[in-house]
Amino acid sequence: MSQRIIAVAGVSGVGKSTFIKNISIELEVQHLQASFLIKEAARERDLKGLEQDALRDLDIDENQALLIHGFNKHKDKSAVVVLDCHTVIDTLNGLVAISPVVFKEIGVSHMIILTDDPAVILSRREKDQGRNRPKRNEFEIESYQYNSILQGYKISQEIEIPLTICKVSCARSVGFIF
Repeated sequence: MSQRIIAVAGVSGVGKSTFIKNISIELEVQHLQASFLIKEAARERDLKGLEQDALRDLDIDENQALLIHGFNKHKDKSAVVVLDCHTVIDTLNGLVAISPVVFKEIGVSHMIILTDDPAVILSRREKDQGRNRPKRNEFEIESYQYNSILQGYKISQEIEIPLTICKVSCARSVGFIF
C-alpha cells in the first residue's frame, strides 16, 4: 500500500492548522505546513528573511517548486502525512490557482477542503494580529472559498483522488480518512 498523504486545504483563516492539531492529538500523523516548507526551501536557496505572508507576493510557480522540494525533504516515509495547504492563493493581485501537478508531485492520496461561514472566517482573520493577509470583505471571502472548492474539485478529478468537503465544525467526522 502506498503512503497516505492527505492535503487539508481551505481559505486562509478557515481553521486548517487547528483542525490538523486536533487530528494529531487523536491520531499519529505528521503535520507539514506548506508555508513552512516553502520558507525552509527558500532559505536553502538564500532567499532569506521571508515571512509567511510575504510568500504570496513571490512567484507562485517558484513557491510550488520550493514546496515540492521541502515536502520531499521533510516527509516521514513511514507516517500518514497531513499537508496544511491551499488550492488557491489569495494575493494582492487576486486569486491564483495552484496547479494539480503540484499535488500529484507530492503524492497526495486524498484532499479535504475545510469550509466555514464567510463571516466567521472574516472574524477569525481580523482577530489574528499575527498575520498580514490581504484585507477582504465577507463577499470576497465567500468568493475565495468558492474558488478554493472549485480548484480542489479540479485537482481531485485531474489526479484521480478522493475529495471531501466539510464545514470546519463537522471536521471531526472525517477521522475515518486518516
